[in-house]
Amino acid sequence: MNTTLVPPGNQRRHGTLISIALIAGMSAWPVARAAESFAPKTKEECVMATARIRMTDLSGKVTFGSGFFLNEGDCTYLYTSARAIDGADKLEIFDYGGAPVTGIEWIEAFAEPTGLTAGPDAGDGVRMKLSKRREIALSLTTQWDELTAGRELLVYGSPGGTTRHETGILPAPLKENADGILLYDCKATAAAGGGAVVDAKTLKVVAMNIWMETALPEDSYKRMLGVGGGEGAAAGVVLRNAQWKRFATKDYLAQGKAVHQLRNNLELMILMTYMLPSARGLRPVPGDDFVAGMKVGDAIRKHDKDPLMLNLQSLNDRLSANAARKVKASSQDIYKEYLTTLDMILRKRTEVLSGLRPDKLSYYHKNYLAKRLLTAGDMSYAAGISECRAWFKQKSSVGGNNPFGEWETFPPIGAKLAKTVEQKLIVE
Repeated sequence: MNTTLVPPGNQRRHGTLISIALIAGMSAWPVARAAESFAPKTKEECVMATARIRMTDLSGKVTFGSGFFLNEGDCTYLYTSARAIDGADKLEIFDYGGAPVTGIEWIEAFAEPTGLTAGPDAGDGVRMKLSKRREIALSLTTQWDELTAGRELLVYGSPGGTTRHETGILPAPLKENADGILLYDCKATAAAGGGAVVDAKTLKVVAMNIWMETALPEDSYKRMLGVGGGEGAAAGVVLRNAQWKRFATKDYLAQGKAVHQLRNNLELMILMTYMLPSARGLRPVPGDDFVAGMKVGDAIRKHDKDPLMLNLQSLNDRLSANAARKVKASSQDIYKEYLTTLDMILRKRTEVLSGLRPDKLSYYHKNYLAKRLLTAGDMSYAAGISECRAWFKQKSSVGGNNPFGEWETFPPIGAKLAKTVEQKLIVE
């Protein structure tokens, strides 16, 4: 696990990223403490207790989230959405003034659904224990009984973009308080996930804002890998009597990364069903729909540096060249090359699974794997690819020159495999 925190400002001008340990006492940028406790007296002052999350995943994609500091006794916790840090290969956390947040002793995650009983977002939320108490922080309300319909709430969070100081104050009239969840009218974006939900009257925190799926599609591909278009609704997880489970920082981040590696590898296995060899080369159609709002061409470009894709490209070039010269490719050689690709993806799957530790998974991660059908999808596609591997291994060992056309119908891969798996994974 190589998670780094990167300070803002001129460090980037030198072309380097400065790595900061996530443990107490290792920070090169200590946060100055105020002389006395700070209690915000206006909604604008509450912004000073907010944080900004910038997360880079394994593919290099950058996403933004929000957070806030909450003092509980002598301790300060940084609260944010599990989504905001999930799958982080590099994590940057800044306070409102732009200073990096360091000295994280451990991470605690919701130990139970916290009101969300369905969907992959159940249990979405973490808090990070800081080694030093921050005086500029919010506090939790004690007036829980006043959270009734019509109560004026405020959501603090980043609306997106790249400006680290960009924090919005979004009016959120309370519509419903039920089952540990606050529903409110609010034009929050996904980047506001993890932000503070504050009672406008008392300026105390009542909940943490999350960005949840309104519904999961029946199509198993979209269910497993997400739905394009940013479909979701803002809601707040009530923090009254929240139950937490503690994790070592490195363990929590490593498991979030492992879950996303499983998802990426599953994406590669699904992509294999679009890339069956034929006499004229591989058969992907770049404009065909893939998953998660992507086209097949998008998925190929996303994984174009993966050794698996490089091997398939080499195989495609060879098949295409033979077809152009009207020279019949050796079936035995092509069998072996495609077999090598199948072996590669199965070996990679084994490596990915070895990183998943059930005893170190949070409730959120376990629920995400189950509700997204990632575990079921991984097992089904791996079984199909293993069967396909057995077919190619048998063909590469018996000799002969079988027609290319047979490859497109007999092996348990391609559209035939996709439809079979689809039926297995659709949940009514």
